[in-house]
Amino acid sequence: LPSPSFMQDALSPLSANNPCLGGDDADERAGYGYFFWMMSHGSAAMYGMGGQYAILIPYKDMVVVTTADTQPLKEGNEIIRSAIWDIVENASDKAISRDDESYHLLQERIQSLTVPIVASSGRSMLSGYHEFKFSNNSSGLEMIIYNFTSSFVDIKLKYVDGEYAFRAGDGYLEESDFPVLKSSPCYASSAWLSDGTFSVLAYLAGPEMGTISIQSAFSGNAVTVLMHLYGEVSFTGFEGVYTGIEQGSSSWI
Repeated sequence: LPSPSFMQDALSPLSANNPCLGGDDADERAGYGYFFWMMSHGSAAMYGMGGQYAILIPYKDMVVVTTADTQPLKEGNEIIRSAIWDIVENASDKAISRDDESYHLLQERIQSLTVPIVASSGRSMLSGYHEFKFSNNSSGLEMIIYNFTSSFVDIKLKYVDGEYAFRAGDGYLEESDFPVLKSSPCYASSAWLSDGTFSVLAYLAGPEMGTISIQSAFSGNAVTVLMHLYGEVSFTGFEGVYTGIEQGSSSWI
């Protein structure tokens, strides 16, 4: 085990972190030790991507651990830290008595938690099978194929070096497999929005961990697709704006 003197150094602000190189609040400008970031409230933390923290608060004899994916959410980490500091500032030094009512309320809350899904607010603009070919682009995306049914849509993205296919439920999460380098379960929902945009939100929950957002705007025989990818994944190509022209229809392949 590390010696007490080593840990004292590790949890000290040995290096300054310039605000222009990182965050702009007190928790991100307090210095850096040995693999530990200094934070407000006399604390130190191990940072993971997307709101994954292990925060040490010595004067409260407290450790707080969080698991999150805040990458699609601006200021998400600040929201987590604000909630933690509210708990720390109001924590009593006295032992906490058993509170069965609060425990049951917490269990009910945990059971009711869900991830965001998209739900239709407009009429369907397309049905059946449609494929659109894209103009040349730096991502190597050649084609997007939609196969709309009454309850879900199958989506296939063809790239120069491979293809990805998954299924998205109409207003609900549909499970399928996302065949990337590390094949992962995919949970996706889809919806037609009031402005005629078709929206898809997909969560990868396996060796590949991330969120994919695909917005498709149709006009005549053309489509404009806006894609965002948030997460720690081994693949690229799901970021940018692409325009394509419909190639006709056939059976789903």
